[in-house]
Amino acid sequence: MDLYFFNPACELEVSNGDKNYSLQKYPQMLENDLRTLPLAFAKKDDYILTLKPTSGDRFISLQQAETMEFDNFFPWGSSQRVFNLIRNVRVKNRTEIADLKKFYSRQNTVDFLSAFPSGEKFPKKNELPFIAKTAEEAFLFFKEKFAHNYKGVVFKAPFAASGRGVRIFKKNELTDNILQWTDFVIKTQGFVECEVYFERLTDFSMHYTFSGGEISFRGLSVFKTADNGFYQSSYVKNFSEIPGVDFLMVYELSEMQKNVLINMVFRENFSGNLGIDCMVYDDNGEKKVHPCVEINCRNSMGRLALELSEKIDENSLAEFFVFQNDKPPFGIEEEPVFENGKLKSGFWRLSPEGTEKFSAGILAKNQKIL
Repeated sequence: MDLYFFNPACELEVSNGDKNYSLQKYPQMLENDLRTLPLAFAKKDDYILTLKPTSGDRFISLQQAETMEFDNFFPWGSSQRVFNLIRNVRVKNRTEIADLKKFYSRQNTVDFLSAFPSGEKFPKKNELPFIAKTAEEAFLFFKEKFAHNYKGVVFKAPFAASGRGVRIFKKNELTDNILQWTDFVIKTQGFVECEVYFERLTDFSMHYTFSGGEISFRGLSVFKTADNGFYQSSYVKNFSEIPGVDFLMVYELSEMQKNVLINMVFRENFSGNLGIDCMVYDDNGEKKVHPCVEINCRNSMGRLALELSEKIDENSLAEFFVFQNDKPPFGIEEEPVFENGKLKSGFWRLSPEGTEKFSAGILAKNQKIL
């Protein structure tokens, strides 16, 4: 019997480092509103810890959890905050890692790409990300890439969550806002990751599980993001091919990624789910694959979509959405239709009713996907 908990701001919790860290308004609403999502990972005898009253036998309060014993505790992502939260809960296989920052830092993206085999299918060496430890280094990168006619530059904070901490610049203008943000991030988090902007065609993620120093491939999911990098939705399907790509097989990419991951910091003490965000992008009319836009050593919406793929009718197109209540996706009003225990059409709500700001669920149509 295992216990699950949804803490989508785990990167921010780790960056702060305080076991008593209090979430800010936005991540707190996200955690509360989507608190039921870990049910997608849970087995029949598992429970979901929620900090707000939630109807259903599988959802328990912290007070209830402290009267029970569990084999394992699976948060969305490990952090000092969640370890402290369950300090009085009996967990047989309790694993707490002191230095979590080394797993969550975007330094890992740079290290991964420097070890990944180069080739015509992937970004060139001079297109790989750069760690700027001073504002001057970041701005030099900015100027050089625009001078070489790249279409933009991306700055990323070392620790961020849900698409935040990312700045995309498509104009060769160093505004006061850019200067202030870059200086603030470097002073508070140590560096800024600087990247070339690529014209993305398709976002996808490769999903793995680490256990006992071994790594296994779970599958590929395809997702959508807004222009600012914020997550929008995922197709609920385990893809056997990289969409629109005929020069690289999924198995080939997974083997290349595993060969790099197994020699990185994750091999030391990391255990659990890990995902690598990737993209298919346009390089002057030629399709290429970016093998690592970001590494997420936690659960993700793409991994959740993979876990739910077996609950979708094989003849249906299904998409998992996270949305603001005042901006629902078209079709949410359709009642869900299940056949043989699988969703065939309509909207299947996965978040509680009456959420404050955010909701989540699967919208299915009776047609083949992609």
